[in-house]
Amino acid sequence: MNYQRNSRMSISEKNGEITRFSKSTQAGFKYRTKDRIFYYSTSPLEQERWCNEVINWSIEKEMLYSMKKKDFINISSKINKIAFNDNVEEVVVTLRQKLDTLCVDDKKSILEKYELKITVYKESERLLVCCGGTGSLEKVIHNNDFFQEFKRRLCFYHYPLTEIKFCGIEKVLLSNQATGFLCHEAVGHMAEGDMIDTGSAFYEKLGCKIFDTRVSIVDSGNTPNGAGNIAFDEEGTYATENYIVRSGELVSYLTNKKIAERYGIKNTGNCRSSSWNHPSHIRMTNTYMLKGSKKVDDIIASIDFGIYVVSVTSGNCSLDGSFSIRSNEAYLIRNGRIVERVKRISIDDTVFSVFNNICEIADDSKVCLGSSSCGKGGSIKVDAGGPHILAFMKVDVNYEYI
Repeated sequence: MNYQRNSRMSISEKNGEITRFSKSTQAGFKYRTKDRIFYYSTSPLEQERWCNEVINWSIEKEMLYSMKKKDFINISSKINKIAFNDNVEEVVVTLRQKLDTLCVDDKKSILEKYELKITVYKESERLLVCCGGTGSLEKVIHNNDFFQEFKRRLCFYHYPLTEIKFCGIEKVLLSNQATGFLCHEAVGHMAEGDMIDTGSAFYEKLGCKIFDTRVSIVDSGNTPNGAGNIAFDEEGTYATENYIVRSGELVSYLTNKKIAERYGIKNTGNCRSSSWNHPSHIRMTNTYMLKGSKKVDDIIASIDFGIYVVSVTSGNCSLDGSFSIRSNEAYLIRNGRIVERVKRISIDDTVFSVFNNICEIADDSKVCLGSSSCGKGGSIKVDAGGPHILAFMKVDVNYEYI
């Protein structure tokens, strides 16, 4: 039996004034028997008697075997918009001031998960900086790591746009966010047990070397500050750290009880649903690549010519391992220095090619995709990340829209 309470708060700001402030809550029970799944709404959840009623009713019907209770609370906050100027420190101060306009009670609320999106406008362009995780909203307001990342990306925005166009195989440096996006889309989804059943390229590859031996990728439901954290999945399996790839070898699929029994492997506790009134599927939690040993600055200094992808805006992956990702925030590297901004870049390659053609892996692995959700079978909070990685990839720089 599973009880979920989903709450969302949205804040919008314009010209220094908060223009919209809204909250919504939906709650309910989902309980399963041997043959069926039942849904029982408790929204609005005003009195605890609703909980007692459904528990007693379930016991009477001999449907309740065990109960795990957990609140799932997501918050999405938008503070728009911030004008770009040459004084980066001033922009950061403006952001802090806007965040401090939030209601004190909301800032100090103890929340399961938070999400924050900041949009900076520069003429016809915009820079979107996101973060998310577990804890109170007060925590993100005073999160120095977030503001350092925000400041770093604002500084990059000073570089001029390049008009260069080319298509081919080049060295590409992926940021923590971009590496996480690739781990989620091109590795995590292919390792989900129900995807194995429908033709994933990982089928019958357990125990096989599939990537460079320096590559290890994990899915964990109890990562510090991970936005995809869970205490246990919907079958009552407690969250643990599960290696998908260890030292280049595919060592596990992501499973629920049924898939684990079918393949004779460990149940990884990845049975999740987007809400109490949606069916459960095998879903990721926090998926990330482990760190290497190189400093990011040293990796950049070693690149004669290449592309630095800071943020991925969209992408998809096929079950054969091929993927396509797009970025509107990338930079040209020449002779070890970042010199120009790239307006558009696409990377179309295969996960096997990229993770077998790695040049360097940085020592800065972190889970940092916390503003995102996975849409498989309904939107659900996940997280992803990894270190900066340098690899050869097929790129199309400043491609034309068709």
